[in-house]
Amino acid sequence: MDTLKRIIACAFEVQRTLGNGFTKSIYENAFSLELADKGFSHVRNTAQAIHYKSKTVGNLTAGFIVENTYLIEIQNKKEINELQIKSFKRKLSNFQLKTGLLINFEEKNVTFKRVVI
Repeated sequence: MDTLKRIIACAFEVQRTLGNGFTKSIYENAFSLELADKGFSHVRNTAQAIHYKSKTVGNLTAGFIVENTYLIEIQNKKEINELQIKSFKRKLSNFQLKTGLLINFEEKNVTFKRVVI
């Protein structure tokens, strides 16, 4: 099974075990544990400085970077919309990654959107 499918399987396991109705942070904590249980190297809440005219104006935070290759963001919103996808593409670019997943735990079944730049 390829890496992205295994990452998605981790999200489905979290959904199957926890169900619906929890906060984003609970899903993030469970997802992190599931990634570790499946042997994935990952870091959480990595910050990237954003510069404007050579001055730092803030930080952009990535939810998860998995295997130094994939950016993963956990959500618990009604749906994944185009604005969220555009913002996610910007994060991918800033973190110099090409592929990511937006994973949404709000629906009855976990949903995801694969994003490639």
